[in-house]
Amino acid sequence: MSDVMIDELLAIDDRLARGAGADYAEVLHDDAVVVVPGAVLDKAGCVVAMDASPGWDEVDLGDARLVSGGTPPPSSTRGGGS
Repeated sequence: MSDVMIDELLAIDDRLARGAGADYAEVLHDDAVVVVPGAVLDKAGCVVAMDASPGWDEVDLGDARLVSGGTPPPSSTRGGGS
């Protein structure tokens, strides 16, 4: 992943961290799922929740790092099993 792409993702993350419902409505995909402590929200629910939230007093995203994600391929095994 290029540094430009990482910078772009961090800018989106910062926008959402500081933003309101309209920011989430513009950025999230229609079938997005947002997981927060105590709730799993669809896009519409997240937009409503963000508009009802007072927002953060401070935002510090810390040191960014790239973490590989995804599901293992169908042919993978774990712990000696299948």
